[in-house]
Amino acid sequence: GQSSFGMLAQGIPGVCVVQYISANKGRGLFAARPITKGETIYTERPYISVQHVRNRTEAWTCGNCFRFLGTLHDQLAKTCQIFQMPLPPTPLPPSPSYTCPPSGLQPCFTSCGEMYCSEACRAEAWTSYHQLLCVGQIDTQAHPLFRFKEHAIDNNELFLLGAQVIARLACRYIASNGSENVIAMRDSLFSSFVHRPLWEVLGPECGYTARELQEMVRMSLSLLMGSFSLMVHMLPNKDPMPLAPLLDLDFYSNLLGMLELNDNAIGFDCPLEKYYKTIDTMGESERHIAQQILEPLLAKWNEHGEEQDGQVWVDATGEEDDDHEDGQDEDEDIDDVPDKPKPSFPNFEGFGSFPTTAMMNHSCVPNCIVNFLEDNFTAHVTALRDIMPGEEITHSYVEEHEPLEDRTEDLRVYGFTCDCQKCTTERAQPAP
Repeated sequence: GQSSFGMLAQGIPGVCVVQYISANKGRGLFAARPITKGETIYTERPYISVQHVRNRTEAWTCGNCFRFLGTLHDQLAKTCQIFQMPLPPTPLPPSPSYTCPPSGLQPCFTSCGEMYCSEACRAEAWTSYHQLLCVGQIDTQAHPLFRFKEHAIDNNELFLLGAQVIARLACRYIASNGSENVIAMRDSLFSSFVHRPLWEVLGPECGYTARELQEMVRMSLSLLMGSFSLMVHMLPNKDPMPLAPLLDLDFYSNLLGMLELNDNAIGFDCPLEKYYKTIDTMGESERHIAQQILEPLLAKWNEHGEEQDGQVWVDATGEEDDDHEDGQDEDEDIDDVPDKPKPSFPNFEGFGSFPTTAMMNHSCVPNCIVNFLEDNFTAHVTALRDIMPGEEITHSYVEEHEPLEDRTEDLRVYGFTCDCQKCTTERAQPAP
């Protein structure tokens, strides 16, 4: 089972190992055996993950694993509902090239609005963290938990990820009936990863001063503490004191900084997009029906996207969206990974922390890519070329096809200047 984030970052036996590199670089992930181009090196579930807030209104997915919910017809109905369009009376004809794997529809036990693809996902989310973050039994918007989530949505989604970590640790303590050592759990989070307060990680480009970020973090923690104080009846012996180390400002600010430095984008296409890409494989009459049903929705979605283009969306980093590490899907070619075009239909967009993947260092000439081939939150780390035993496994934290100046600027949030072969060569070139 999953323990703490720090203790999970031990590599994959027989596949890859974590090794110390230097005081400057810290640790890295290295191949333990020969790896061939195109091979899936390993798969990994996130320790914690969230869907982007704006994406929740566009992509109807499981609240735990992020798999798209229901059948293709259910997804069509949901998209029609978003744009207040009537559901077409004619069903989508089957595609010879794509079959949407149906999922279940399991609401949260408290009917808070979260939906899950299976009973297993619902139970896993509830026992792991959701029982402490669920607003289903809250009957007033003045409740600290409701206000905490509202504050996170308005200011920084990273607070939602931080709260999930704290809730997971608290749920472990509750499940152990008080036998787990909270301080040991807390400290193990920082055992393997660089961390510093959030206001030291985010620079001025996030739009806030360090003092403003400090106040934002304090307010977030205050609301979270208020929420937890109302759940004392769930704690062993109804004693909240053992959880105090999880609600400490120093811990919370460093936790947020660690998550910011070690998060990874999660993204994959929705079933309607996958289906639409296959209409050319249908017979003429079936293709005509599919186009009649989907193209009005497609026009509405593209119109909606154009409206959003004029707005600046701030993601968990406090910067414009798409600044997280790579989260490509399976449609991207191993040999050539260009800038991903905007999807026709709303895909899934979120971010999370993957312990083993977080141990991978950056390179602008990476030898692997992180993608999501199962259309859920499971990361697949795939080799872009042959990798020899003992060679470091790297991926790109930024768009490696961007100019040197842009890559260097994007890497500033991680606190280092890249010295890979590509950057070294480009810096040595005379200015044009």
